[in-house]
Amino acid sequence: MPQHAKRDQAEGEMQEALRWLAANTKPVSALTEPATMRALLDAATSKVDGKRSAPSTVRKHRMLISNALDYAVELELLEENPLHKLKWKLPKSSHEVDRKSVVNHAQARALLEAVGSEAEREASGYVLRRDLLRGAAAGRGGQSETP
Repeated sequence: MPQHAKRDQAEGEMQEALRWLAANTKPVSALTEPATMRALLDAATSKVDGKRSAPSTVRKHRMLISNALDYAVELELLEENPLHKLKWKLPKSSHEVDRKSVVNHAQARALLEAVGSEAEREASGYVLRRDLLRGAAAGRGGQSETP
């Protein structure tokens, strides 16, 4: 059964959703226009507040779009992947640590003192890995484990 026949047989909420999609989406062929592709990439690689996503997220989202467009080529909805023609560079990765997301040295010392000695921690049932805390203070991680 052709797809359009299945759509015509949909009922209730499904029929409403299909009508909404038909009225509010562009055809796949619109993706051959560079302005449409740029708008798609900008939307897919930005956060809700409009700022650019992290470089790793940008790469993943661009890859997902490229794979979807390759599939559209496979289904013969597009002649070629329009993303390959677009001059668009991935943002450069920054290895800078956001100081607001990790503890500083004074905070790390205070936390270690508050937790107490290793013997006290073991006696009270708490497990704290100093190397994990020190790594967080140095900006090399910071995912804490709970007992």
